[in-house]
Amino acid sequence: MKVILKEKIVNLGAIGDQIDVKSGYARNYLIPQGKALPCTEENIAHFTSIKKELEKAELEKLNHAKDRAKKIESVDVMFNVKMKDEDTIFGSITVSDIVDFYNDLGHELDRSEVKINEGPIKSLGEHDFNIQFHPDVVLELTCNVSTDAVESTVEEISEEIVDEINNELTDEVSNDNDSDVAIDDSEK
Repeated sequence: MKVILKEKIVNLGAIGDQIDVKSGYARNYLIPQGKALPCTEENIAHFTSIKKELEKAELEKLNHAKDRAKKIESVDVMFNVKMKDEDTIFGSITVSDIVDFYNDLGHELDRSEVKINEGPIKSLGEHDFNIQFHPDVVLELTCNVSTDAVESTVEEISEEIVDEINNELTDEVSNDNDSDVAIDDSEK
C-alpha cells in the first residue's frame, strides 16, 4: 500500500515521502497514529497544502527533543544492587528501571524511548543504552551497576567487632574461672 508520510520515521522516510509499505502496517499503525495518509490524488493535494505546517511542527518536535536530551545527558545513571553470586546481580535492570530512575529525578521519559543494547542487565559494570527522543536525536549513555560495597563493608566490620568482643568476654570468663580455681586450691 502506498502512503504519504506526515512525519519523519526511522528507516522509512521523511515528511512528504511517498512510500510503499505492507498494507497491515499502514492500516493498523501508520494511518491510525496519524503518521501517514493513504496515497490518493485527494490526499496528495491536501498534503501539499498542509506541508508547511507539518514541517514547522516537526521542527518544534526536534527542538523539544534536543532540549530534553541536553537535560538528560548530564545525569549519571547508577544502580546499587545486591549480589547473587560473584559476578551476577540479584534480579536484573530493565528498561522500566532506567525510565523510573529518570522519572524519579523529574525528567519525563517513556519506555518506548529507551533501548538497552544487550537486553536486561544482569551483571556488574558499565552497560550501554540508548534514548531516542526523535529520529534525529539519539543519546548513547552508560549505566553503572555496582554492589552496595559500603553496606557490606559495614556489616563485615560489625561482625569483626562482635567477634572481638565475644573473644574478650570468653577470655575474661576463662580467667575468672582460673582464678576461682586457684583460690579454691589454696583454701584446701
